[in-house]
Amino acid sequence: MTLVRTREEALALVDGALAKFDAQVGGILVQAAAVAGSAVQQAGSVVRRCQTGVTVAEAALAAAGQEDQRRLQAELVRARAKLQQARQASQRAADVAEAVRTLQRTYAQQHSPVVAAGRGHLAGRAGAVQQYLSGRGSGPGGGGGGGGGRSAGAGSANLGTALAGLGMTSVSVAAADLDDTPILDGFTRGGLTRGDYRWAVQTWNDTVGPGVARGMTRDDFAARDSTAAGARPLRRTADVYDMFLGSDCIRADRRPDGSLNIVNGRHRLQIARELGIKDLPARISG
Repeated sequence: MTLVRTREEALALVDGALAKFDAQVGGILVQAAAVAGSAVQQAGSVVRRCQTGVTVAEAALAAAGQEDQRRLQAELVRARAKLQQARQASQRAADVAEAVRTLQRTYAQQHSPVVAAGRGHLAGRAGAVQQYLSGRGSGPGGGGGGGGGRSAGAGSANLGTALAGLGMTSVSVAAADLDDTPILDGFTRGGLTRGDYRWAVQTWNDTVGPGVARGMTRDDFAARDSTAAGARPLRRTADVYDMFLGSDCIRADRRPDGSLNIVNGRHRLQIARELGIKDLPARISG
């Protein structure tokens, strides 16, 4: 049993368990789909062989003399029975394959997002704990922490000023039009996972955005990350700073009706919607 000594360790342990669960269930469903697909192919091959057998038996019967009619008729009956059995087996295999696909869709649409949302919430709590320990916040569960559904920190006016200095602005997530160019890669762009995106968006909302509003720079976040030994890419606040304020920031064109045509950042905006975060920084043209 893993010994848990601090709240940070507890949060990391639960996050790791959720990630393992999500990966294992997803892997099992992928394997099940592969097996079911292989069964469908094999069943189809058997059906084709049986159909050929029926065709051969019918041709032999049609060309046979009177003395062979009874024997060939019996062979044709057996060939047709095998074909019927093969077709039934093929249909059962197809039904199983469709059931597995339904399970995959259900998990992807309903259960996996719940796991990812839980991991995003854990990331926010972990950020709050780190703020507290570094003396930059009021503690986990206090005013320095945060959650979905609010703008990035109480000092939104200060954040707006800081963003303006970078040629950016805070935009409403709801105003972003994501319909014209839907997300097709399953949140794996650049080798990232949906959990990575959720951690990044939540951490911007809870930690990096409020820090920028207080005047923190990228160097400040990098120094802060130096205490989080072993943090992998995009699980560091400096990486989140780069993601939202650097060259890969959210970019959009403003249409005449006021809506936003998203050029870059659809993944982050979609995740923000799921987390209930109202706005994110972006560079707007037009």
